Amino acid sequence: MRIILIRHGQSTGNTERRFQGQSKDPRFHLTELGKQQARKLKQRFINENIAPTHIYSSPLKRVKETAEIIADGTNIAIQYSDDLQEYGLGILTGMSIEEASNNYKESEWEQLEINEYGTVEGAETIEEKLRRAKEIINRVIREHNDEHTVFLVCHGGFLQDVIANILETPKRWRISIKNTAIFDFSIKLDEWAKKESFKTNRFWQINSFNDHTHLL
Repeated sequence: MRIILIRHGQSTGNTERRFQGQSKDPRFHLTELGKQQARKLKQRFINENIAPTHIYSSPLKRVKETAEIIADGTNIAIQYSDDLQEYGLGILTGMSIEEASNNYKESEWEQLEINEYGTVEGAETIEEKLRRAKEIINRVIREHNDEHTVFLVCHGGFLQDVIANILETPKRWRISIKNTAIFDFSIKLDEWAKKESFKTNRFWQINSFNDHTHLL
């Protein structure tokens, strides 16, 4: 099976440096540049003969619009999943980074950043993020086979937890993910859960990692 993780195109919230989180505010949509980025990614998939058999997407507008551009002309129905939403950021949602940081002492803000805002009122904890990422990957593994090419279209923050789950690393690595960057993995499903297969790299491969060459 091939799993391709995709971050959404540039959004209005990105340009305004806002905490978009799980906000359904219609203001947080793709910019014209974001739409161009998604179209370039779609053309890349066509050029490289990468055809999805299934597309899963966050239902939030900036991702939904990206997924719709990618899916256009494929006759594949996009499956929307709340599990692919961005982090829940509680009371920070919708604020600019500058506005939010001004509400805290410098030392408090630094600690919030270290904790990835998980202690903010109403926010999602690190454990909850990881659990949600594990659930979506387990679902893909369970419901698909080696003939499938599965696209997961979601968010730059949450993608880091999805990647940690695919790689089964005990550490969560910070990754600066470009808009419409892709992470492309090939997995031999029959070997995925076999302990005797864990140490070999013959059954799984990273085809590309944070690749945004279609924008260059």
